Amino acid sequence: MQEHNQFSQKYTSNLDHYVDQTTGVLKNLPNLRDPVELASVEAAAVVLRTQELITHPVAKTFDIVHLQAIHARQFQDIYAWAGEIRTVDISKGDTRFAHFKRIIPESKKLTDALKKENFLINLNEQEFSSRAAYYMGELNVIHPFREGNGRSLRQFVSELAGQAGYCILWENITQQEMIQASINAYHGFYELLTTLIRNNLRLFDNC
Repeated sequence: MQEHNQFSQKYTSNLDHYVDQTTGVLKNLPNLRDPVELASVEAAAVVLRTQELITHPVAKTFDIVHLQAIHARQFQDIYAWAGEIRTVDISKGDTRFAHFKRIIPESKKLTDALKKENFLINLNEQEFSSRAAYYMGELNVIHPFREGNGRSLRQFVSELAGQAGYCILWENITQQEMIQASINAYHGFYELLTTLIRNNLRLFDNC
């Protein structure tokens, strides 16, 4: 499952300096002006950089700095602002994400709570899935970056799972399933996201 750039065009934002106003495409380092071509190049680059995180990981502090480091690594070839907190407000359909000035404080509240839960270590499969779904859903509501939130957040949760002795087979989850689970979580209903994680959770040694 991949979150492609063409879906970013469904975001709306006032005075969006991230977008080339002549093409409507996100400004990018390869200087691509076609959204389909950008989506393809971006997807390929992110796959390679995500694999690189396995052999050359970033510091796993499980806070917003950690999430920023993941995003910076994944998108460094595509966007000059990779790893940077967005400075515009964005929405997608009826979903309005956190005001950009609230991203840092709200993220800190969440990751401080995650730390108090010992980063979900020593939980059984159902317990881990439930709590991981909660934190994933809440961080998605914050949506720290202008683009690429889903891919960076999945990597963040994958690293959280790895530390707890699990892995998550995201490739078994369809994009539509993840979209619906994220919408549900936005409204405070985490059951679908919990189920998706639980059904694709494996002990790390079996990955």
